[in-house]
Amino acid sequence: MRGFGVVKMTAAALLCAGVVGGCGGKEDSAAAGSADDAMAEELWGELQGYESWGRFDNQSATPVLSDDHSGNYVVSYYDEALLGWALSGEAPDGGISVKEVYSAPDDTSPVALTVMKKVAGYDPEGGDWFWAWYAMDGTVQAAGAVSSCSGCHSAASTDFVFGE
Repeated sequence: MRGFGVVKMTAAALLCAGVVGGCGGKEDSAAAGSADDAMAEELWGELQGYESWGRFDNQSATPVLSDDHSGNYVVSYYDEALLGWALSGEAPDGGISVKEVYSAPDDTSPVALTVMKKVAGYDPEGGDWFWAWYAMDGTVQAAGAVSSCSGCHSAASTDFVFGE
């Protein structure tokens, strides 16, 4: 896990437990969970190089406190599709947002990634967003139509995306 020491790994494990508790886990049948896991594994491949993606003009390049991600600190990244969309109307199919999750504002390495991808027809009640949470080694911790993720993000002013 990118050189975490024993203390960092323990903190990461505790954080992961908190994030799963705050974001929910796999909530559907075993068949849906299996399909969601496969989708999450494919999405992991799409995320490689996300650090070069952009962010909306008013967003920080350093970790900021997130009220909704179990009180952790986050840095957000958006792929070209979401940046071009510019928070107007419905997000484009295939658009991806990545949040690096940090346990403290001065940490230099994230402990997890939370991801949302717009997938037409995936979950109409949840804005057609697919949600995934990963450990930094790519292990899927939660994936699918995670109601606690969509529940919080439904408060965003535009299509479940907080970018303001």
